[in-house]
Amino acid sequence: MQSSSLRTLLAISAGFLAALTLYLLVSGQVWLAPGEVLRELFAGPGQGGIIWTLRIPRALAAILIGGTLGVSGLLFQALFRNPLAEPYVVGVSSGAAAGGALMLILAGTGVAVVLGALFGGWVALALVLAIGAKASGSRLGPVTVLLAGVIVGAMLSGITSALLVLSGQDSSRILAWMLGSLSSVQLVSNAWIALGLLLVAGWAWLHAPDLNAMAMGPEAAQQVGVDVRRLTQGTLFLAGGLVSLTVGFAGIIGFVGLLAPHLARRVAGPDLRRAWWIAGILGAVLLLAADAVASRVIRSAELPVSAVTAVLGAPALLVLFRRIT
Repeated sequence: MQSSSLRTLLAISAGFLAALTLYLLVSGQVWLAPGEVLRELFAGPGQGGIIWTLRIPRALAAILIGGTLGVSGLLFQALFRNPLAEPYVVGVSSGAAAGGALMLILAGTGVAVVLGALFGGWVALALVLAIGAKASGSRLGPVTVLLAGVIVGAMLSGITSALLVLSGQDSSRILAWMLGSLSSVQLVSNAWIALGLLLVAGWAWLHAPDLNAMAMGPEAAQQVGVDVRRLTQGTLFLAGGLVSLTVGFAGIIGFVGLLAPHLARRVAGPDLRRAWWIAGILGAVLLLAADAVASRVIRSAELPVSAVTAVLGAPALLVLFRRIT
């Protein structure tokens, strides 16, 4: 893609982000005029208004989490050379959900849930790496990792279901968290998510040439000097760990990490040196749009954002697959 086309895409994406953010700031149960929004913005977060306490943190969460899912999904698809690969496929979401649900039962909400989700996601990845290495004779390949992820994900999903049944608590609270919502993400939480996004973006930028080489296959990449094992493990633990962090804050949000990389590669081509930041921007736009629908389409209730991403994302992916098959 030419640099002028990339600049045009960046301008269009920035326009969508600005328009969606403005809509989320002025709309809701209480509609605010643009002048009221500006007054609260200039008053600062210390005034306790609805803009700084509710709407800005939520919009930022959609942008940051969407960007994280987009970049992480692109890394996984490049690593496994599989258009269906993403952190959720290798058991990360199931592990994060199990860890977060356990901490919700034991400690309620807050930091414990986020740490539980992060720990659960990493435990799931450790299990996937161990099973994959054992099955392939210590040579970790993309296919064995994906198969191990399916096995570990199914097992951890069963554990989560058992926790819901055996906890003796109101399971609706845990289910509401697992189905995905940005309503409880605060400014401090966004700071941690932003740090995570910077880390995964830095990894994508530094290792884009190695991940490009993986398109030829792990053997060919190794012949040109790529440490395939280190690249695989580093990508799994960093991108998967950051997705676990987003699960801890906002629950499971599917399809964004699958759809945004597809769109990015169609726009920018297979070169990750350009595609990674496009995937992040498109992921932010997709999740911001999905949250606008989830929180505004029904005045008296809020839909799970994962339900909206699934309803909007599945047909879009179907159209993409029909065009490439």
